[in-house]
Amino acid sequence: NTSISGGSMYPEEVIAESKRGEKEARIFLESGKYLIYRYLSLKNMRFERKFKLVLKSENGAREYLVIPLKGEKRFLMIEKGDDCLSKKIWSEKEGVKKVEDLLD
Repeated sequence: NTSISGGSMYPEEVIAESKRGEKEARIFLESGKYLIYRYLSLKNMRFERKFKLVLKSENGAREYLVIPLKGEKRFLMIEKGDDCLSKKIWSEKEGVKKVEDLLD
């Protein structure tokens, strides 16, 4: 049984409360696949702290550069261009080393 929250048109189970205490409804936008990849410095063979997050949906793909900030669980996300579908990555999944399309 779904109850309606505070006279709003949305069911209680989709209502969230913001840090300011305001009621908000969680509304679906889209779903799809994702990929996360990191950068390995060829100079010192260490992973960089930054990484990329690529989101693929029916409407195309979006790529974000994610930079960890000082402090725990804080990141800066910068949306990049939409050329991510033409990029390749190095994969070592399941013990097989090979070049793959970014979003295969």
